[in-house]
Amino acid sequence: MKDWIKPVIVGTIGGLLGGMLCLIVLAIAYNNSGVFGNVADWFGAVGTISAVWIALYLRKGKPIIEIQAYIKMVPHLVDWGDTDQNGETLYENHGYKLEVRIFASNLGNADVLITDMCTRVLENYEYKFIEKPMVLKSGCVTEIESDGTYGNPFEEPFRKYNLDFIKTNNSQLIVKTHNGKTYKSKIVISA
Repeated sequence: MKDWIKPVIVGTIGGLLGGMLCLIVLAIAYNNSGVFGNVADWFGAVGTISAVWIALYLRKGKPIIEIQAYIKMVPHLVDWGDTDQNGETLYENHGYKLEVRIFASNLGNADVLITDMCTRVLENYEYKFIEKPMVLKSGCVTEIESDGTYGNPFEEPFRKYNLDFIKTNNSQLIVKTHNGKTYKSKIVISA
């Protein structure tokens, strides 16, 4: 039997039985309107109960998470606080690093706690983009930037071989939330 036939048959039989039960109750209520009220009272009661059920259902809320990640190679310039004669800041070139920009949006109607955001850059190594959990508010977009140094110029940056690994293996950005859900997104490599 096809997968869709059984729910259609059960739904049809349930609808017919529910309709017959409703007609029997309405007939009893119509014949004894002094005890049960009239048809308008019944429709009003069903409408009120339905409205309360819908309000409670919508209140529950669910986050709808969308993630976009972009990476590119940029010069790794370090500012030591020195200036030239014209007052312009001097930078020391430390080669290239990988710049990562992540846009996390929550299109749902409930806040969500993101506990982990990472990608696999080597066979057994995950590179983490957030140091501690973060709250993604309902209806908001958050931008996360990372270069692998967390603001420390002496730390090893996110190197080019990581970019090569991501290209070769089609690595994905993996986002985990407090309720155990995992979201994955393709990482877009820009020039």
